[in-house]
Amino acid sequence: GYHEGVRGARADYIALAGFYLVYSFFEIDLTTPLSEAFERMASICAFPFEEGFTEEERGDKNAGLYCFRSVYVDVILREWMGLAQVKVYDESEWALGAAILLHHELDDEERERR
Repeated sequence: GYHEGVRGARADYIALAGFYLVYSFFEIDLTTPLSEAFERMASICAFPFEEGFTEEERGDKNAGLYCFRSVYVDVILREWMGLAQVKVYDESEWALGAAILLHHELDDEERERR
């Protein structure tokens, strides 16, 4: 679903499941501009699985999904959301993000009842 935003928030934010996981697997710093991050991922994913990944990386049971996920994140951020050169400044577990959003939604409902 789409959320209008959190009233009182002091910054713009987006939330994506799996985004940090992809960056972490490819050892990309969260402050790296999107174009650089996706260039790194594409350079690794251009090779067959056995050549692009180290033996240790291939040992990760989800290693085969990270190239797909990198394209998925690229499409969402750059094509659907239109974010060209943003940097990601922080991350949190999805449960924390959901709790914060729920807290603000409940506050909004309480204000509407008054």
